[in-house]
Amino acid sequence: MELIGKGPGRKGAVWVARRVPDDCISAYANSSRIRQFPQAKKADKKLGFCVTPDGETMYSADVISFAREMGYYEGPDADFSFREAYGPLDWGAIRYCEARVWSFYRHHYDTEVMDEYLPFLNGDLSVHDDLPLWIKPNAPVSYRDIQNDMRDHYEGTALDMTADASAGPWASPYRNQPVNFEAPDGTKMFRERPIGCQQSGMTYFNMDDATTVAYVPVYCGIDRIPDPFRRENNNITEFSFDSAFWMCNWVANMVYPRWSAMIGDLRDAQKELEDYYENDQAAVEEHAACLTAGELTDYLTAKTIGYTDKMMKRWDKLAKLLIVKHNDQIMRPSKDGEIVPGRHTSPAYSPAFIEAVKETTGERYVRKEIKK
Repeated sequence: MELIGKGPGRKGAVWVARRVPDDCISAYANSSRIRQFPQAKKADKKLGFCVTPDGETMYSADVISFAREMGYYEGPDADFSFREAYGPLDWGAIRYCEARVWSFYRHHYDTEVMDEYLPFLNGDLSVHDDLPLWIKPNAPVSYRDIQNDMRDHYEGTALDMTADASAGPWASPYRNQPVNFEAPDGTKMFRERPIGCQQSGMTYFNMDDATTVAYVPVYCGIDRIPDPFRRENNNITEFSFDSAFWMCNWVANMVYPRWSAMIGDLRDAQKELEDYYENDQAAVEEHAACLTAGELTDYLTAKTIGYTDKMMKRWDKLAKLLIVKHNDQIMRPSKDGEIVPGRHTSPAYSPAFIEAVKETTGERYVRKEIKK
């Protein structure tokens, strides 16, 4: 469903909704995607909006007439496009929004087919001027798939944020500059805006960037929010060990600047927790089926609190491992989240960064043969 308010001095909104087929998936990333859509002959008087005979499309009765009134559209009803009227594409909508949809689809569909849309993502609309509103995935999509989808930075694609010199010495997919910026010579530039980003707050559930958290099961019907997720324990201006927001940010902000060196440790802890949660669900569901309504509420509340506590303790352990293992930019050996005896190493810079340094500094850092 897409809707947009009518603006200053006007009440209500115009909208359109289309039913996604049961065997398909769709994605949105902050831009309009519905274009032409099936239309009904007239509005349903009882409902007050339009519904197609098959019930698959609904829209506000004035979605087209309002566009005409505002000067957004002049053509016949049959050619009306919601996107073109109310949210026309520009560079930002294509590269910062549609590109995220493309990457999500690419996880679940033929990559060669999806890569045919790369010219579109680069602003060339001569062959494709949009992405499919939905696709039929190659396989059913699991909740673990969705968790990983939320951690995407275009890895392995032409837009891979870890693969060039802008990723820095540690091949980080994170960028500190604004999305739009200028080079010293005035050239207008941009950075990618991926699905996984440091500004995301709460997804699925945890309280920071999807890429760097472990998702915690939170059941419907609980009667108490776990303390680490409670609002009063998550003051954005005051660090607290009792705050899920700050524990997750503590870890994430150690990992961001030294990505390639540290992300493996985070992934190990993340997988350990999420595997545990997933493997526990069959037993939870079996036990829950035997409980009364009141018992079920108490049980699921206790499980949610226990899962949250387990995450907080594991993230505390992870944070302490990171500072010890990577102290002074070395890498001490570890196993199962613990430091083990052995000689430390110095993690290498990314090849793309080394090549960039070599290109921009010439012979300065090239080892020379000693002349006698």
